[in-house]
Amino acid sequence: MPLSPGPTTHGYATTGFYDVEEDYGTPEDLELFIEIAHAFGLEVIMDLVANHTSDQHPFFKAANTNPASPLRDLYSFNADGSYRYAFTFYALPDQNQNSAQVRRSLVEIVDYFFDRGFDGVRADIAGFSPPSFWQMLRRHVKA
Repeated sequence: MPLSPGPTTHGYATTGFYDVEEDYGTPEDLELFIEIAHAFGLEVIMDLVANHTSDQHPFFKAANTNPASPLRDLYSFNADGSYRYAFTFYALPDQNQNSAQVRRSLVEIVDYFFDRGFDGVRADIAGFSPPSFWQMLRRHVKA
């Protein structure tokens, strides 16, 4: 399950990539968990949701309410002003995977969690993101 908080029980609708869902504890609890897992020879993998956020994410709310918002490029809006979303869940707006800012942001998120001890990433619905994104992220992680 993803670590980040959001309005759903499944965790795939984040409102903040760097936060930890309070049901899982604090960021310090997470770091302790990883430390203990490593002491037992276990590796810890994070569930990276790169395709979308929650429609309650502050960036999406700003982008959706203001067509002139600089945050609008972070999401995939159609010409008519509607937005693309994951599966049939309108509450999961797609991030614009062609945006250099989105790609940089996702790399920074992975770096942040690797710096806290994570050993790998599981790519949530990887097929919804362009292969070029995953290739770039893989090269970055391997470097």
